[in-house]
Amino acid sequence: MAIDKKTLKVSSSIIKLVGIFESTPVEKTISGFESIGYTSDLLDDVTLGFYKNYWYPEFRDLLFLFKG
Repeated sequence: MAIDKKTLKVSSSIIKLVGIFESTPVEKTISGFESIGYTSDLLDDVTLGFYKNYWYPEFRDLLFLFKG
């Protein structure tokens, strides 16, 4: 049985961004994603600590640009 792509409905999804977006202002980009239903997850201290210590400093600084 073939799937009819016109009537296919997604009930949930996970999107992981694995690149870096350059946008000015960043707040406009974030609000644009939120306006169409995307949400953000907050990182707990353990996860945040892992990311801060795992990546090269140059990438880490870009990744956490707005979090200090």
